[in-house]
Amino acid sequence: MINKFFNLPIKTRLGIVAGILLLGAVITYTASSFNVPHAKPVAVFLRLGMTLGAIWLAWDHLVSIPKTFWVMIPIVLIVAAFRPYYLFVAIPAMFLIMLLFPKRKKR
Repeated sequence: MINKFFNLPIKTRLGIVAGILLLGAVITYTASSFNVPHAKPVAVFLRLGMTLGAIWLAWDHLVSIPKTFWVMIPIVLIVAAFRPYYLFVAIPAMFLIMLLFPKRKKR
């Protein structure tokens, strides 16, 4: 069963996991009957499920984004965490690099 899951395309796997998380949020919410200790798991399931659902819906557009952008995003996030003032330089530099080195077309 697990091998069949991992043989599916990644977009399908994202959709399945998002659905399971959202279903888990609904089940936890209804089973808790408004009990406060279950508020955090419901929030976690709901946020992760909605985030993965949004990625699942936007997957076709995300695939077309250049690989350099995916490399630069964690770097910019690390810069933002330690020195937020450097974002005034890092974000324009990121877009300048993307403009100067466009995605190469495969032959």
